[in-house]
This record gives sequence, structure tokens and C-alpha cells, in this order.
Amino acid sequence: MTLELADRLISRPVGVAEDVFVKVGTFHFLADFVVVDYDPDPRVPLILGRSFLKTKRALIDVFEVELTLHVGKETITFNLDQTL
Repeated sequence: MTLELADRLISRPVGVAEDVFVKVGTFHFLADFVVVDYDPDPRVPLILGRSFLKTKRALIDVFEVELTLHVGKETITFNLDQTL
């Protein structure tokens, strides 16, 4: 497998981490991650995969700059301006 990173560099994964327990706010999820060895740029945010966003019924409000995740009847909202 090869990946094209945000800066258009091509990278090969070091491995895959499956069923990793992740805490997002008050929610807990199992998630899979592709592990890539690269020099991080703090100006480039982590981009969540579409499958994660779909599973957690994510709503992205571009005008309000918010990301809302739904789990059952509970929700958590992140102000994306504060995450950078």
C-alpha cells in the first residue's frame, strides 16, 4: 500500500494498528490507524478518515467552525478554531 500525504509526498506505511482504544471528549471508540513514519508539520492538522466520521455521525459546520460527533443520544462538539 502507498499513501499520498497532504504535502503530496508518497509514503509506505510502517504498519497498521487495529482496534486501538481512543478517547474523544467523553466518548470511547475502537479505531484502526495506518502508521506512517514522516516528519510532522504542526501547522497541518490530523484529518480523520471518512469511515470514522460516518460511523460517528459527524456533522461539520463550516460557518460555525465546529465538528459534532454523535454516539447514541449523546453529542460532543469541538470548536475547530481552538484545535490548531
